Amino acid sequence: MSERHLAHLVEANRMFADHIRTADQKAAYIFTFILALVVWSAETRRSFSLEHIATTGILNAVAGLVLMGAVGVALVSALCVVLPRSRPGTSILFWGAWPGAATALDEARRRDDTEFLYEDYLQNTKTLAAICQAKYRMVAIAFRAMFVVFASYLALLMTG
Repeated sequence: MSERHLAHLVEANRMFADHIRTADQKAAYIFTFILALVVWSAETRRSFSLEHIATTGILNAVAGLVLMGAVGVALVSALCVVLPRSRPGTSILFWGAWPGAATALDEARRRDDTEFLYEDYLQNTKTLAAICQAKYRMVAIAFRAMFVVFASYLALLMTG
């Protein structure tokens, strides 16, 4: 194992951790915006009333139902991004692997096993990559749902 390879792997770990934080921030912004729209927009709140939907025209009813569904999908998707993720792993960089990871690290230190460090970073990088992929998949769904919310909200405003 070369120092360059280990340094590159350490950088990948750092970058993936940053990407996880960014995905969480994006989800928080989407969640906040959608929640604010539901709370402060009378038109949005009215679209959640089945009684109101039943008494409006077909275009307004469809827009209201689409808005309700898209709000639900956006909120659930955003929540799924920020929920804690657990991936099975034994990397010493994962807090859930401790205190057993401390024993493995100490044993590797005693053997002067530098390959252990590379393998551990590699395992952690795989875990972080899987978390990033899952989070960004949900962020993409939340963004798409937010655009549907915008479109249906505009349709409600134009037809109402």
